[in-house]
Amino acid sequence: MSYNAIIVGAPRSGTSLTATFFKNSGYFVTEDETTQLQQASEFNPHGFWEAEALKQCNREILNAAGFPYDNTWLGAAITEQQASSISTLPHAERHRVLVESFSGREPWLWKDPCLCYTLGYWWPLIKEHNTKVILLKRDPEEIYQSFLRLKWSDLNGDDKQAAFRRIEHHMAFAEKIVAQFDIPHIVVDYSDYENRSALTAKRVGDFFVLTLSEKDIGFDKKLNSSSIRGRFSRLLDRFFDLMPSSARKLIKKMTPTFILKMIFPHR
Repeated sequence: MSYNAIIVGAPRSGTSLTATFFKNSGYFVTEDETTQLQQASEFNPHGFWEAEALKQCNREILNAAGFPYDNTWLGAAITEQQASSISTLPHAERHRVLVESFSGREPWLWKDPCLCYTLGYWWPLIKEHNTKVILLKRDPEEIYQSFLRLKWSDLNGDDKQAAFRRIEHHMAFAEKIVAQFDIPHIVVDYSDYENRSALTAKRVGDFFVLTLSEKDIGFDKKLNSSSIRGRFSRLLDRFFDLMPSSARKLIKKMTPTFILKMIFPHR
């Protein structure tokens, strides 16, 4: 039987891509996908696969640790003291209930970038549930380019170096937790999906006792925000943002659809 999977990684590091091939392999994500899952978008056209019930519990955990925001990539950065206190928090009954609700649904999948910080809280409740972790890594420069495309750095006020510190702290803390709790895990770099897709499919498949092929990985270069096309699209986004809405509408009306699709393939 396949192992349950917890996907841990900074936002925009490939967690949604990874979740997609687990979901396509039959992994349970939530009972009601219509109300519990965020719908696909131009940035994640295959889906996000983050159950709202899990996200809500992670918000509660972050708040109990003194971090007042809903997530760790917008707003102020989480402090080391707040992050370290999470694994010492007492377990709320509703969080135990959430874990038990996945029992009997094996194999199941959890995915939320907040797990970089909350995994240490959850693991004592999960470790007996035939579960392993996949740690996603990605070049911080590539993640930063994706942040720019989504305008996240504008929203949280981070300059480039602050964004890098935030990104790197997510991964460093996740690595600290898997070592501290001796959590069975595999590390995958986002670039492996493009450059070593067949080998990566076999590595991940063997680790989770899952049949995966190179085709199942489903890597799409068009979605890479750090590629030439991705950077060009981001620059156009910025340019259009500076224009009056009437001018934007006129340009869209006058530009052939096939050209818009070439520039923004998932809009």
